[in-house]
Formats: sequence, structure tokens, C-alpha cells
Amino acid sequence: MLYVIIGEDHAGSLDQRLASRPAHLERLLALQA
Repeated sequence: MLYVIIGEDHAGSLDQRLASRPAHLERLLALQA
């Protein structure tokens, strides 16, 4: 089964996304352990 997830950022969201990235990566690494 194929599927697609399409997302769009709203204007000005880059700063918030970049600020949350380190915590997101830390969580992904914890889930892999």
C-alpha cells in the first residue's frame, strides 16, 4: 500500500522549526536506543 503525507509550513515558521530541531533529534535518538 502506498501513501503520501503532504505538509505545508505557514509563513514565518522556519525559526520555530529550527529552534525545536535539537530536541526532536534527541528524541529520535532515544527512540532508537
